[in-house]
Amino acid sequence: MRRWPWGLRRRWPAPAPRPWPRAPRRRFRSAARCWGANFRGALGDGTRSDSRTPVRVKRQAKGTGAIDGGYEHSCAIVLPEGATEPPGGARCWGANGYGQLGVGDTTDRLVAAQVRRLTSGVIAIGAGRSHSCALLQGGLVKCWGSNEYGQLGNGGPAQGSTTPVRVKGGGFGPPAP
Repeated sequence: MRRWPWGLRRRWPAPAPRPWPRAPRRRFRSAARCWGANFRGALGDGTRSDSRTPVRVKRQAKGTGAIDGGYEHSCAIVLPEGATEPPGGARCWGANGYGQLGVGDTTDRLVAAQVRRLTSGVIAIGAGRSHSCALLQGGLVKCWGSNEYGQLGNGGPAQGSTTPVRVKGGGFGPPAP
C-alpha cells in the first residue's frame, strides 16, 4: 500500500502520469504544494528547479481553499485566518507572459503573488494555458490573461488584460451588486 499526497490509500501499480507539466496538490486547510516541471517558476517555491516530490509554495497563506494548475502557472484560493473553506483571496505564480497571474504586469513570479483586486470573495478558481478565471460570491466571474480567442469573455478585442476583468453577461447565480 502506498500513501498518496491527498490522503487516499491505494495499491500498486501507480496510476499513469498526467500529461501536464506538474500536478498541484488540492487540499483544504493546508499550505499549497506543487511538484514537476518548474522552468518558469510554476512550482512557486522560489526556484526554477524541477521537483519529483511536493514542495511548499512560498508566500502562500497557511490555508489554501483550492488550487488549479495551468500550462506553466498555478492559482490558488487563499483562506482568511481561521477559515476552513472558501471564500478567500486569489494568488497566482509561474509564467506570466500574457498577464495570466493577474498582477498588473507580464513578469514571471517564482512565488505566489496576490491577484489585483481579488483579496476576498473568491469561491472557485481556474487556470488555463495563458489565462485564469475566478468565480466570486454572488456569481460574478472575472478573468485575466490572454484574450486571443475570447478567453476573457468580456466581448472586447483580442488584447488581453494583466488584471481581472468582468465576464460580459454576468456569471452564475444572482447578479452581483
